Amino acid sequence: MTDLRKITAELTQLREDIDYLTALAEPDLTAGAPTGTATGSWPAAPSAPGVAAHIWHNLTPTEAARAWQTLTGWVDWLTQRYALDDTIPSCWYRHGPIVDELDALRAAWTSAYPDPNAHPTAAVAWLEILNRTLSRIREWDRYGCTSGTHHDDPPTAADSHESDGREQWLFADINARAAARSATPDTKSVE
Repeated sequence: MTDLRKITAELTQLREDIDYLTALAEPDLTAGAPTGTATGSWPAAPSAPGVAAHIWHNLTPTEAARAWQTLTGWVDWLTQRYALDDTIPSCWYRHGPIVDELDALRAAWTSAYPDPNAHPTAAVAWLEILNRTLSRIREWDRYGCTSGTHHDDPPTAADSHESDGREQWLFADINARAAARSATPDTKSVE
């Protein structure tokens, strides 16, 4: 009975691989696939190899909708594929640093896997990046959302006194540099 389960699992994986490769080669054939994924459980083929990470605060509403759709589909696949339920909190989308980490990881993945021009070691490099990224996500989740309950990040304290002090220090540094430059004779003009 175990052999049958193993064969079934292998066939399922093979089908997913075929679906994924079909999505890369013939995107029109997977037009009816669920949003954010190709047929099966693989992420959708990117529209262009090497898709960059997003600058989230610069996105228009339309761009943001597309970016969220792509990222959530990819994160769902990543979480399932690598069994990361205990590492990526289910509320990841509510934590800016985790969104940035996952979006950068997605961008690296598109350069390593679907890109036909990727270097042969790109996938191995991506797996190393995955490991480092998951470590950083664990650090970002310092309030314990992976335990199943979302905790908002505490607001950062707007310390106007520190900001004023910084502005004064920067102003003094710039003025000191300008004064030092004007006090030093220009050796090029002396020649």
